[in-house]
Amino acid sequence: MRQELRQSPTLSLNNLSLQLIEKGKEVIKFGFGQSPFPVPDLLVEELKLHAHNKNYLPSQGIPELRESISDYYSSIYNDAIDPSDIIIGPGSKQLIFSIQLALRKKLILPSPSWVSYNPQATMLGLETHWIDTDSKNGWKLNANQLDNYAKSNDVATGLLILNSPNNPTGSVYTSEELQALSAVIKKLKLIVISDEIYGDVCHSADFVSIRNYCKSQVIVCNGLSKWAGAGGWRFGVSIIPEELRDLKNLLIGIASETFSCVPAPIQYAAIKAYQPSQEIVSYKSKINKVLALVADYVRECLEKTNIIYSFPEGGFYTYLDFENYRDQLAHHNVTTSSDLTQKLLRDTGVALLSGDAFGQKDRLLTARLAYVDFDGKELLNAIGHINSTQDILEYIPKIETGLNKIAHWINNFSIK
Repeated sequence: MRQELRQSPTLSLNNLSLQLIEKGKEVIKFGFGQSPFPVPDLLVEELKLHAHNKNYLPSQGIPELRESISDYYSSIYNDAIDPSDIIIGPGSKQLIFSIQLALRKKLILPSPSWVSYNPQATMLGLETHWIDTDSKNGWKLNANQLDNYAKSNDVATGLLILNSPNNPTGSVYTSEELQALSAVIKKLKLIVISDEIYGDVCHSADFVSIRNYCKSQVIVCNGLSKWAGAGGWRFGVSIIPEELRDLKNLLIGIASETFSCVPAPIQYAAIKAYQPSQEIVSYKSKINKVLALVADYVRECLEKTNIIYSFPEGGFYTYLDFENYRDQLAHHNVTTSSDLTQKLLRDTGVALLSGDAFGQKDRLLTARLAYVDFDGKELLNAIGHINSTQDILEYIPKIETGLNKIAHWINNFSIK
């Protein structure tokens, strides 16, 4: 098991990019999906106010924070959520790991899926079942794929992780898709982790949670890393359904024996993130306007190539498939996704994250593109005067350069 584990591919790629930059090479960082936006001033000021709080707090999270989160999500889901069913953790990643540890079920993942779900299962000695998806549907898992897989594989009562908006594809599940999936989930008696970390970063589609259709089987995980730009704060939230309260008690026990509690200043500052305020509403509106315009530009550029890509609707990503260039690439000894991204980085300085990191077969020529290599603070200040992709170009020079390099590189591949 130890031999199968390695550093998270996203962190590894970021470290490699930084090393190349230190050697004087220009690198366009399309491989690392960190929010480019500053933490809202309101939250920064709250953090300063509570920097003196040094005490250990309840492992589940302070009541005031859980009440604030309860009010927020009760409004989002149009369904009352009990604060006692909320757990605070040091990032949604840790919470998802703790849930896998507590449940110890077979893990079911769409391929592609975020890079850390499967390694967590590997660390726990758990079995992972990958279900292939299709680029024609934005690489989203559909009900027929799940149902058909279950007919020939023993996955009933297992754990399915569903991520929408999705990393790595940027796709967002529709109400119809989630309703159909829910019917199969109920039939198979699955438990679902709904990873909604990008739920507030929907810029081309409306966010809908699968919790709306099978809430007794759905654990929601979320946090502040994406919409609030606070990845380094390590703050996560899980919402446990009433029917799984035994799980909640296990998770609190795991918390008490591992991370103890999320740091006090972070918890007190986070209260403001979930309370109604015009500043937070305005901030979310602005970042989604920025991301929508950047996504539009990314799409316009990709349309000029023959690269297959997912329609970027939420998060910071689009997922690329270079299958239409397989013959040309093979003449240059590029036959796998890792070959593809390594050669692209060497030739152009553009860093993509290869599809094998997301559970796809390495022979597939896929990769994730994260469109966040720009100054988020500068763009937030300017967004009131920007209304088109042409207006935004002066603020995203690395995005423009990187996409042009990809297009030039792939379209001018000569067969030798």
